[in-house]
Amino acid sequence: MTDSGYWPEGRRGAISLTFDDAAPSQLANAMPVLERYGLRGTFYVTYTKAHFQESLEAWRGAFARGHEIGNHSRTHPCSGNYPWIGDNALEEFTLARMEAELKEAQADLTRLIPGLGRCSFAYPCGQTFVGRGRGRQCYVPIVADLFPAGRGVGESANRPARCDLACLSSWMVAAESAEQLIARAEGAVEAGDWGIFCFHGIGGDHIAIDLDAFEGLVRHLAENRSRIWTDTVLAVADHVATA
Repeated sequence: MTDSGYWPEGRRGAISLTFDDAAPSQLANAMPVLERYGLRGTFYVTYTKAHFQESLEAWRGAFARGHEIGNHSRTHPCSGNYPWIGDNALEEFTLARMEAELKEAQADLTRLIPGLGRCSFAYPCGQTFVGRGRGRQCYVPIVADLFPAGRGVGESANRPARCDLACLSSWMVAAESAEQLIARAEGAVEAGDWGIFCFHGIGGDHIAIDLDAFEGLVRHLAENRSRIWTDTVLAVADHVATA
């Protein structure tokens, strides 16, 4: 268990609520719930998609209100085994191409979101490789060079003294109840760890979770803010990096 003095203000553990792909339901449903309870989230946006461009002012406003807008790449490259992947299959990428992809995305986000400087990164599909076979390589070192933190996926919370900030574990959740989500959070907090939730649709869109379940988790985190630190990936990563 982490020392009780590790987390700010004597809290026992940390939680970050993250959201991928800039799904419209995140603005419509998740954001109002977070702000009703005074919490901030991290939103890894697919900024090249029409639905993001059409809501650009709303995303700028979210950033201005303290939410983190994170880098999720420019083209969302994933394994070519997914049927919806076009010419951006990770098997066809090189490390040089991936580095250029991430740098271009960061430049674009900095232009689109005034004031955005540092932010964390989320691996599209949670995948951290480029190439295939003997040519397969890990691009985590590139993320470590470019970002203060990189959020992957996994089945565990993050042990602050041991975790790899460039490849953090997160729970990708869908169709879970408030009780299940709270149990995940409380397990991490009890161990003194940092739990990261990965959401997509909130009350709609893809890989969706029920809005009432989401609000149940957010309410629980807000009501227990004296012992649970809920903040953006960037904020918690900065603390872990310097604690």
